[in-house]
Amino acid sequence: MNKIKVLAAARHPGPAESIASVVKKLRDNGNDVLLLSVRNDTPETKIHGGSKDIFDMKSLDNIEISKIGYSGDVISLKPEVIKNFFKEYNPDKVIVGCSADSTGEEIGIEEVVLAIANCENIDSVQVLDGWDVWFPKINGNLANRYAAIDELNKAICINRGLYSERIFITGNPSMDYYKTEIKEYVSDKLKLDLDISKSKRILVYFGQAEVSNGSPDHYITLKWVINSMKPSDILIFSKHPRDHRDYSKVLNFDNCIYDLDINSDELLNIADICITHYSTMGLKSAIMNIPTICILLHEDARSTRDFCGSIPLDINGGCYIAVTEYEVNNLLSKKLKYNSDRLKAKLQIDSLSTQRVYDLLLRK
Repeated sequence: MNKIKVLAAARHPGPAESIASVVKKLRDNGNDVLLLSVRNDTPETKIHGGSKDIFDMKSLDNIEISKIGYSGDVISLKPEVIKNFFKEYNPDKVIVGCSADSTGEEIGIEEVVLAIANCENIDSVQVLDGWDVWFPKINGNLANRYAAIDELNKAICINRGLYSERIFITGNPSMDYYKTEIKEYVSDKLKLDLDISKSKRILVYFGQAEVSNGSPDHYITLKWVINSMKPSDILIFSKHPRDHRDYSKVLNFDNCIYDLDINSDELLNIADICITHYSTMGLKSAIMNIPTICILLHEDARSTRDFCGSIPLDINGGCYIAVTEYEVNNLLSKKLKYNSDRLKAKLQIDSLSTQRVYDLLLRK
């Protein structure tokens, strides 16, 4: 097969994870991949970027958009920002992540890349890393093909206006790694480093970025969890990298650990119970057989719940749902168990999603 040139891009951390393994496979097979990223350590990028950290952590060479001369708002990009750069590289294919934006008004690096690809008649694939990430955009640009998690993901997208014939079920490439179980040696070392006794039950709460009007509201649900903790519990709060809210007052108590410089995936190795609203970390924990509690307030994932009846992880049998403090307390009073075999089968978590997306991209 002839080697090709691929332009790849992602803005948020989750979408970066979803295309990272595909980028690596492309490069490993001798193809040339130009990977564009967005940082999250400036006022303009703090709550809107984050992909650069993921690519750097995975040792994938990438070009952060400020390095090509852009220093402004990363969600109001114009095609002119990268048009010359794009044309000079002259890619054969384009692959991008899908950074969630329910307003449809954010035009970031993924949307601009697709817009130019459409103008230049360049074949494109967009990878969906979650059920609730694709929304129609005001600029109207679409990829030629979409890599979806499962049939429910496809149905949600069709309901929002995406053409059925463009959607292909591949699973999420970032989940290929999560076919493995918890690594005991990593767990023991991390507990030792954090000075956590083996007799403690560890609750890991994975936060999320604010989507709209304070939702998801961790101030409310963190208090529910804290009020429901048992004497032997330790709470570890993992703040989302794009969440700018301050939880220090809520979390300032003896049995809580926060502000850790440890990535979320590592924390799964010591979690006895995972708690979140509807984060992808809930899916990752369920895959690793960790009992997962999703706390849902009224506005959380509202459009998806209205269409599906609940959040997709619940529909796929991957979590326990709590909508009140009483229900949180009731769940934390039990010895929760979970087996992920059925969930893995339903979501095609078989270490082959990267290959399926790779094949989808190279399709003529």
